[in-house]
Amino acid sequence: MTTTETPSAARTYLVSRGLALTGGSVAEAVLPLIVVVTLHGDTSAVGAVTATMLTVGLVTRIPLASWVDSRKRHITVQALAQILAAASACLIPLLWWSRTLTLPTLLASVVVVVSTKTLVASCGHSTLNSVVPPRRRTRAVGALNSMSSAADIVGSSAGPALTRLVPAPAILLVDAALNLLSAALLWPLRFVDAETTVAERVSEPVRIVPTTTLVLTVARRRDVWLLWLSGVVGSLLAPVTLVYLIRDLHVAPALVGVLLAFGAVGGIVGGLLAHRILRWLGMWPLIAASSGLSAVSTVCLLSAGQLHRLVYPLVILFEVLSASAGTLLVAAVFGTLQTATARPEISRVMSIASTGMEGLALAGIAAGVALSTAWSDHAVIVVTASCYVILALCAAAAYLTKGTGNPALVTHRRSHPKTPEPPPPPAPPPR
Repeated sequence: MTTTETPSAARTYLVSRGLALTGGSVAEAVLPLIVVVTLHGDTSAVGAVTATMLTVGLVTRIPLASWVDSRKRHITVQALAQILAAASACLIPLLWWSRTLTLPTLLASVVVVVSTKTLVASCGHSTLNSVVPPRRRTRAVGALNSMSSAADIVGSSAGPALTRLVPAPAILLVDAALNLLSAALLWPLRFVDAETTVAERVSEPVRIVPTTTLVLTVARRRDVWLLWLSGVVGSLLAPVTLVYLIRDLHVAPALVGVLLAFGAVGGIVGGLLAHRILRWLGMWPLIAASSGLSAVSTVCLLSAGQLHRLVYPLVILFEVLSASAGTLLVAAVFGTLQTATARPEISRVMSIASTGMEGLALAGIAAGVALSTAWSDHAVIVVTASCYVILALCAAAAYLTKGTGNPALVTHRRSHPKTPEPPPPPAPPPR
């Protein structure tokens, strides 16, 4: 594959993706408010919307990525997908305006919205490989993670704040507008698709690797497994953190959102530094450092229960360190996959890695709830810190073995057999 090394194209793509991420963050923050404020729903209704969003994303990601990998003009497809995402974002405001917005119609709209956003995300992996050269892809992935953290700050604060000016369903039009603007920025980059198509026509024909082969290849990578396990361990804290802050640390509920927002700052820092730390330390020391940093962050959360005068600084330190460590690990592993994978498989490889991480994270959330019910929130935090230490030791052991333990990613193969080697010349007759 030929990558167009145009810095302006790469910057345009990053800006475009940042706009789409901001719109998605606004929508994600506003959807629960629509359930509670507009539909007057209870906790079960909010849970139904959240579960629908997670389930649709997990179920559709790999099939949509397979379809994207079979396309040749990925940038054009992504621009059209973002126009489709903008149209889907208008569904809920239209239902509200026509007074037909109910919980079933909201759930049906959520299925459409999440499906289109998953399609946009799947196209993004191929687009990034088209506009960013291999040596800069880890840095680009880190920048995207930083943008995602910044978008979380904007969405979680601006989305609810806009409810004072306009009704909650109408706020989703912000998501539609940002997706249209993102598509408008992407549309001029179609020349990259044209150059790539010409390059593929003059190159050797390729055969697409089956998705099952890619699943097995990704699942055999030790760095991916450590990333997945780190996600499981981090998810143990998800159901207990809010309760622990309010009930055990006596943090005012009005300040909880402000304290949690510091995590996004840590995510920005981790994403921007990932490529430098990876180049300086290497993969296994980076994973060990990330796991150790996560263990230190959980110790800060535990210490906040004993040092009452330092509750707020320790909670802020917990949020910053945990988010920095998590984003650092995700950007390093995903950036490595993004760099090592060929164009015909990139969307599926990245979707497989994301699906595995999010699917196992759901298991971690369930385990956190079970541990909290059986013991206490304090015990869940102790278990989390211990597991992070174990992951750090596993990464250190992998580094000491002096081997990556990662199979090479399957790349596209020739669709025709190789030309056989010519036979050796006959030996001269004896005299």
